[in-house]
Amino acid sequence: MGSGWAEHAPFAFWLIDAYRPKTIVELGTHMGYSFGAFCQAVENLNIDTQCYAIDTWQGDVHAGRYGDVVYDELKAYVDGRYSGFAHMIRSTFDDALASFADGSIDLLHIDGRHFFEDVSHDFHSWIPKLKPNAIVLFHDTNVHERGFGVYKLWAELAQKHPHFEFLHGNGLGVLGMGSEFPPAVRDLFDAASGAAADGVRDSYSRLGAAASDHFEMTVFMTSEVAEARARRLEILLQEASKRAVQGAEREANAVKVIETLTTRADAAEHSLRVMQSSIAVRILSRLRGIVLRFPLVARVLRRILLLAWRMLRVLRGAARGALRGNPSDSLIAPRKEYSFADAAAIQFPNASEPVVSIVISTYGQADLTLACLASIAKFRPRCATEVLVVDDAFPDAAEASRLKAVSGIQLSRNETNLGFLLSCNRAAERANGKYLYFLNNDTELRPGAIDALVDRLEAHADVGMVGSKLLFPDGKLQEAGGIMWKDASGWNYGRGQDPALPEFNYVREVDYCSGASIMVRRDLFASLGGFDESFAPAYYEDVDLAFRIRARGLKVLYEPQSVVIHHEGMSHGTDLQQGVKAHQVVNQARMMERWGADLASNNFANGERVIRARDRAAARKLILVIDHYVPQPDQDAGSRSAMGIIDSLVDAGWVIKFWPHGRGYDDKYTPLLEQRGIEVLDNRAAGDLPTWMKQHGEELDHVLAIRPDVAAYAIPSLLGTTNATLSFYGVDLHFARMRRQAKLDGDAQGEVAAGRMERLERRVWRNFDVVIYPSEEEAAVVREISPGTVACGIVPFFFDQHPPHPSPPLGRTLLFVAGFAHAPNVDAARFLVDQILPELERKTGSLKVILAGSRPTAEVLALASPNVKVTGYISDIALDELYRSCRVAVAPLRFGAGVKGKVIEALSRGLPLVTTSIGAQGISGLAGIVPVHDDVVSLCDALAGLLTDDTAWITQSAAQRAFAQEFYSRDSMARSVLSALDHGRNERPAS
Repeated sequence: MGSGWAEHAPFAFWLIDAYRPKTIVELGTHMGYSFGAFCQAVENLNIDTQCYAIDTWQGDVHAGRYGDVVYDELKAYVDGRYSGFAHMIRSTFDDALASFADGSIDLLHIDGRHFFEDVSHDFHSWIPKLKPNAIVLFHDTNVHERGFGVYKLWAELAQKHPHFEFLHGNGLGVLGMGSEFPPAVRDLFDAASGAAADGVRDSYSRLGAAASDHFEMTVFMTSEVAEARARRLEILLQEASKRAVQGAEREANAVKVIETLTTRADAAEHSLRVMQSSIAVRILSRLRGIVLRFPLVARVLRRILLLAWRMLRVLRGAARGALRGNPSDSLIAPRKEYSFADAAAIQFPNASEPVVSIVISTYGQADLTLACLASIAKFRPRCATEVLVVDDAFPDAAEASRLKAVSGIQLSRNETNLGFLLSCNRAAERANGKYLYFLNNDTELRPGAIDALVDRLEAHADVGMVGSKLLFPDGKLQEAGGIMWKDASGWNYGRGQDPALPEFNYVREVDYCSGASIMVRRDLFASLGGFDESFAPAYYEDVDLAFRIRARGLKVLYEPQSVVIHHEGMSHGTDLQQGVKAHQVVNQARMMERWGADLASNNFANGERVIRARDRAAARKLILVIDHYVPQPDQDAGSRSAMGIIDSLVDAGWVIKFWPHGRGYDDKYTPLLEQRGIEVLDNRAAGDLPTWMKQHGEELDHVLAIRPDVAAYAIPSLLGTTNATLSFYGVDLHFARMRRQAKLDGDAQGEVAAGRMERLERRVWRNFDVVIYPSEEEAAVVREISPGTVACGIVPFFFDQHPPHPSPPLGRTLLFVAGFAHAPNVDAARFLVDQILPELERKTGSLKVILAGSRPTAEVLALASPNVKVTGYISDIALDELYRSCRVAVAPLRFGAGVKGKVIEALSRGLPLVTTSIGAQGISGLAGIVPVHDDVVSLCDALAGLLTDDTAWITQSAAQRAFAQEFYSRDSMARSVLSALDHGRNERPAS
């Protein structure tokens, strides 16, 4: 979920107001972010405008493929809201041309396929339909990856027409096709070449971030807590508006431009009156002071908030469904009391060899226990379990006997009341499972609660105990792991907050987890003597157990995927002065006596340095990693390299906070980071990077910014807010790659773009303590052209070692693995099919070629033939099969930069490879292992030899595997990454 366009909603609202177009046409609508912005502005401003959305609503290589549900839901909303002026045309852009008269369109928004050829075709095809002084919007003008070419066309057009470009939200180009525009629009174009341009960009970036952050954050909330989140949103929006105003105060010139650009507010005021009873208006009414002080800035902000609220209503349902699955299975519905269950309807199968022994101690309250047991039965784990229920001598025999009707549990009764701790210890002695799962009887499990705990322990032998995310019955967070302070007092971390926030959704090492839901290895528990009985009858026994497990050299983890509702207080009450609860105070003193020295060394004073306390990071390094989005390691080599760096830091024990520049939540890749123990600071979290750095910058040991445009964005937020070591990872020398491509294509505009990129990269280098590239070769280039810059090369990839091939595979198939949204790979595919393959077939006869990888462009898809297969995205399992069944790997790159992941992967797989000097770039010694040639004849000779000579094939396969194991192992990469980061710290000037 997420769209860069959401950040342009403020500008879209202003543009419709300032320009007052009669006809708006959008090419490429998808989910309707931008179209919704245009339509909402037209409705709020009450102007006579017709809006047209043109799309096939089938998706493409950039948006992905999707079914009719997107079209159907958007059409239902548009027809219901804007039927008098909004029209959706399901068609290709070319086919829709006939629907519009020449010279009829005032505002054209182009946001379809983003390859240069496509966007250029769309623009030139629709020019005849534009009015003489029309405005054309181009989205993604600031994207230089994945094959996007909008920036190239924009560079050409900006030299010929009035224009203004916003750089946030992936870039938005505003192009004037004539010379006569309303004064406010003319002022915008004039600002492009003046000193106020940065101020305008900064102000709209801030306003866009405020709207986008809060809109996206709200998308994730459950419907049951929507009202509560809206009230919380009120506070956050006040903070956002304050930041926007402060930004305007600092940028006097920008304020003047904004005032010129926001001359109309009557329609927005009208919309406020119409929506007087809405939550959005109640929020806006609290901004009266800002309105009085800065009315024009506040008017813009009001429009943003109204628009975001309206957009939320159309997208919330579909977005939440796509991100979270079926709400009935995965979200917590607020409840005032526990569920009632029929004991006879609850059944558990008999397990002769259980993996998990579930231990539940009870004292009366049969309804609570039955609700707990019913939830276990409903959300039964994948593994075999046994359920041990202990009745702790409750005096009312009739109440206790109600549990006997439950089938399949092991129900026992203590002769005398032992209390929670001793009851659990006695039950554990009778358990047979590999793992003990201690569960309060006043809990109810959510789907996968037990599986998540088992999976964590099964996958990590260094973990001794793991605990769940605990929720109150109303859906609020009760605990996301526990924090112990120096005085042995504890925090149920996150109590009363929103459980969907990023800080509560990543696996992390904790001081303890509350015993209401914890899983521990049975042999470990037994070797420790169980819960320490000196803490009987209850309280702090779970904390003490966690500390003793840690003393054994094992970790205690919080697992957010295990979600449990806890009716806190129903088992022991809440009064600390009487009953069992009184032991909480007594046992705190006992805890302090036993573990005081440990607490003094590894914990913090009460309530201080929480960002470190929650991760047990008193002695661990804390790093903020900033990249354009969450890494997608199965999609592109840059992401794989970034993930390798992250894994290296995780293995070294670093605490990692990840800031995706786009702020988008990715339902596939974000959880992968969170399960690695990384907090992802995306749109679920309030605030922007400057705010986060002001709050936490002094706690950071290190900041790593990845890619030039992301680093440039981050620099203002980093300088002056932290004393951390600042590192930049370039992924490759962007300008060098772009320059090679421009030279190969004879592209003058490409040369200009490469020059701009070089200037950007040089500016970035000057602001970081250490500059890191995927090879020493590239680092040497940096040191040569930027004397004084500390530059290091690292091992950029590691791949797991695979077993040797016993013999060459049968068949005559060449394999080229690549992400085809990357221009060098598109060129390489064409070079392979158009030039290498015909010459090779003249030597060896008919062959097959497989082009395997994500996001194939139209050019790549056009290469498909009976002998050439284009796979598109391919799973790891399917890729494994290709590496086993194909005869030779080939990487025929003619331009590019950096070490190529596809080359290292082929080496590690032991599939004999033939590549070019560009493919071998940065890999010292590779030419002694594999054939490296640039001309067609030599490449074909090398390929022919490996296709026909089994002995040569086996020899090269073994040599490649040995080479990869020596230089591109997990340990090799980790050593190089840590060395580079330490190099940056050591080279810093004394402060």
